[in-house]
Amino acid sequence: MTQTEFEQPPVQLPPEPPGRGQLMALRGAALASGLAALSWIVAAVICANRGLDLTDESFYLLSYRWWNDNFDSFSGVQYVYGPVFELLGFDIARLRLVRLATTVAAHVWFGWTFMSWLRWQRPAAPASRWWEIAGTATITACAGITYSWLPLSPGYNDLALTCAFVLAGGVLWIARDILADRPAAAWVPLGMGATAVVMGLAKWSSAALVLVGVATVLLVLHFSARQGWLRLGRLVGLGVAGMLGTAAFVQFALVPFQKIVPPMLEVNSMVADSTNSPAALLTRYRIGGEILLDDVVAQHWLLLLVAVAVPFLARWPRIALALVLLALASSIAQVVRHDGTIAGPPHLMPLTVTIFAPLLAILLVAITALVAALPRRWRSVPDQASGGAVRRGAPRSVIVIMLVVLPVAVSMGTGNLLQYMAMLGLAAWVAVAILIATAEPARHLATRVLILGAVSGIVVATMFVAVDGLWNRPYRTSGFEASTTRAKEVPALDSLRLAPDDAEEYADLRQRLLPYVEEEGRAMMAFDAMSGLVFLLDGRPVGEAWYAPSDTARSTAGVIRTCDDDRWWGQREPIVLFNRPVTKLERKTLRHCGIRLAHYVQLTEHIGDQTVVIYLPPGPSSGDHDPPE
Repeated sequence: MTQTEFEQPPVQLPPEPPGRGQLMALRGAALASGLAALSWIVAAVICANRGLDLTDESFYLLSYRWWNDNFDSFSGVQYVYGPVFELLGFDIARLRLVRLATTVAAHVWFGWTFMSWLRWQRPAAPASRWWEIAGTATITACAGITYSWLPLSPGYNDLALTCAFVLAGGVLWIARDILADRPAAAWVPLGMGATAVVMGLAKWSSAALVLVGVATVLLVLHFSARQGWLRLGRLVGLGVAGMLGTAAFVQFALVPFQKIVPPMLEVNSMVADSTNSPAALLTRYRIGGEILLDDVVAQHWLLLLVAVAVPFLARWPRIALALVLLALASSIAQVVRHDGTIAGPPHLMPLTVTIFAPLLAILLVAITALVAALPRRWRSVPDQASGGAVRRGAPRSVIVIMLVVLPVAVSMGTGNLLQYMAMLGLAAWVAVAILIATAEPARHLATRVLILGAVSGIVVATMFVAVDGLWNRPYRTSGFEASTTRAKEVPALDSLRLAPDDAEEYADLRQRLLPYVEEEGRAMMAFDAMSGLVFLLDGRPVGEAWYAPSDTARSTAGVIRTCDDDRWWGQREPIVLFNRPVTKLERKTLRHCGIRLAHYVQLTEHIGDQTVVIYLPPGPSSGDHDPPE
């Protein structure tokens, strides 16, 4: 291994003051990226009180509502956002703003630490803070991709992603301090330790991969710099202190781990044995990746071909530049034709092609630029210098690898196609693109135009995707203009405006069931994926908050576990909801809990596009009023 030209020696030389044109370019880039970020940030603020997804988002909200009462869950995210939701008065709109604030803050932190570290790798970088500001704004603008299809309220996926960027920013901060030969500020490893605990609660499968990667990178950085065992011990000690302090806070101020861990392990064991087994997930990831690559090549072959050829056309700059402009124009036309930067789950496949095509082009141009520079590199670097180059290049190499792998590591364990989740970590890949764009092999005009054009396209596409995904096509709910009405006398939805038909249906449903749900916390079993109905009726789930449509065995196991451990509802028997025929397994499970549907009163309701049969316990035996007619 030899040091590549994308990894310049970290010799901090006094940079030259930027020229007027260079300074204007930096300010322009910062302003453009800042406006792109501001557009979707403003949209997120305005749309915070509009619409409600009755499936995934309501599952999060329901688990947060009963965060310290109901412990059946595959994720511990409820112990992070549950207390926050309670402090906010169970206000959904405010909780959505918390998600926005944490997303933006994590990306700003990551962007600034990356650009500060990159300055050490680019001694000739302009001596102006506009250089850091422009890069940070570009990276932050790409955070809008998290609004492409995830629910509006925070969940375990975006919390895990936020924690990953906080940890990566901590690594970059420490790496910069190592280059400056000074110990890292104590609050950085302390904060990283605390973040590790939060990430472990949110999504343990990806947290394990990310934390192993972060620890490995820090070890390589430390030993490459030969800083001694004392500084390493200080770093490890502070990180462990942060972890122990956060764990102690969870244990004594929130919920003891002996209550959290056993049910989480049991639920995850069932998930791994069924729909999300490792073998099934890897097969799904492979097939999805092959489909994505085929689509990218089919639609953007010209851009990819030019990316390979341009570094070898340095002697013919006009021809190279013309080819680059033609390829970029062709890709823009393909995006408009196949995607149009429209957000929402139905458009995820074309959206991923739009994002991954320029990323692949940047990767190809980086590889071919290195290959084209190899002969000159071999002539200019003596053989005896290769050992030192390896030692100097190792820290930078592991950081680049960390940034490339980070979005994939955070996504592992998802039941969706891997590219759908990995795309949400777009900021890490854009950071690598900035590194490539500022490297020596990208000094040729056509190469740099291709890279910067690809990055600009990503930023613009992200802006349109985020704004459209918030304003017109939010995740499984109505858009801003269609969400105009409050659901009357539905306390759980007081902070929201909904589509008029939805608001009327929810209000009518709660009014009809008012004798049963007027006192909050009524036990409810909702088969399947009807967490939203339980939430708006102020119900409390029996077993998991999410009854998976594709995994009845898992849902019924949670119900049985609750009935065996603690029938906390007492004489106030549970309400049972079905949006499909009842299976034998479910009837057996209900009988195990002392529930016989034949003795219950049936109420049929039409909620949205589904028909829901609600089984109500007999009034006299449970202290309720007469069943609704």
